[in-house]
Amino acid sequence: ENRMNIVILDACRDNPYGFERGGMGTEGLSSTNAPSGTYIAYATAPGKAASDGKGENGLYTEMLLRALDQSNGIQIEDVFKRVREYVLIESEGLQTPWDNSSIIGEFYFKE
Repeated sequence: ENRMNIVILDACRDNPYGFERGGMGTEGLSSTNAPSGTYIAYATAPGKAASDGKGENGLYTEMLLRALDQSNGIQIEDVFKRVREYVLIESEGLQTPWDNSSIIGEFYFKE
């Protein structure tokens, strides 16, 4: 019953078992439709695997933290566009973050 929910999934990983389970492929997560008032951000496109990165965090989380650091006065959609751009550059086009939104109104992490 929240007015807005934000879900960030940095969990798009290869299936380590290498076989299909329950009709799902061996890579990544499938996309879902965001319920009303929800913003869902994925580390990569549906059915793709995300990079684990080189540091303490995965590539997506590292770029998300960078974008959040610079998010003063920027709407949520623009923050995640920035994350997408950073990840695309750092992964040399191999990973494209994805989102699904049904939010209404404006949301800022910092103003």
